[in-house]
Amino acid sequence: MKVEKYRFFILCPLLLVMHYHMSAMEHGLISLIAGNGIHCGNKVKLKDFEVGTRMGGVVTRIFCLDNQQIRAIDACGKANVALCQVGNDEEESLTIKAEEDIIDYLPIAVVDKHTLSIGQNFNNGIRPTKNILYCIALRNITHIACNDLVKIVSLSPIKTNELCLTLQGKSKFIADGAYGIDTNVLNVTLKDSSSASLSGRARHQKLDVGDSAEYDAQALETNTVCVEAGGTSKIKVCMVDLSGGVNTLDVSGIYGAMTEASLLEYLGKSFTKVKRQDSSILRQIIQGK
Repeated sequence: MKVEKYRFFILCPLLLVMHYHMSAMEHGLISLIAGNGIHCGNKVKLKDFEVGTRMGGVVTRIFCLDNQQIRAIDACGKANVALCQVGNDEEESLTIKAEEDIIDYLPIAVVDKHTLSIGQNFNNGIRPTKNILYCIALRNITHIACNDLVKIVSLSPIKTNELCLTLQGKSKFIADGAYGIDTNVLNVTLKDSSSASLSGRARHQKLDVGDSAEYDAQALETNTVCVEAGGTSKIKVCMVDLSGGVNTLDVSGIYGAMTEASLLEYLGKSFTKVKRQDSSILRQIIQGK
């Protein structure tokens, strides 16, 4: 495969960034290589470059997502996903690292025009012996959904006006530390044994957390939380005044309903109006303890 020089020099920095971040997730080295052909949605195409060599039966394929207007992710199966929000002048892409006899059974599709769907199809009896790794770079991120054993880790700050997060199964979403989120509205639905750990700022949160799910937003500053909690779910939020002294129509506080053995803990002083039933617990966290 022939590579034009200008394209090579433009893409190399992106590859190095992906190489570094994915290595951090796996604690190992990665060899990048583009392969030929994969089951994919319309207009999702393989980039025309090839770097590195195959090592230990593992290959990496890179797909161009430019001009797709993708802003949502739907992932299922068992996989690690590295998520990056890139600037308007940077390329959108999907990188997959998997075993050579597995990678052709990882369907990729763009559904509902704006959703990147990634999953697995192992009806042939072949099973992976090594972790499958995806690295997704998008300019706009508004919806994230994952199921089964998917783990998504943010490797850049995520800034958007509204973000919807839906987790099921044993899936996990982590956007903490310097790679947190900045949004006006955050809608979160956690079911089964899923979990999320967030930092940053979200002015308004709407939470639906049930079963044995865990939601840790103790480092996510928020002004208003509407919560629906049930099962043995555990929720942690951080209440602060984000109005900046400017008059606002929003009333800072927590409201909603809790049932069964759910637990809601909150940092900061807050007006609370939560209906509790069964053995649910609403508790203020005292900082430093």
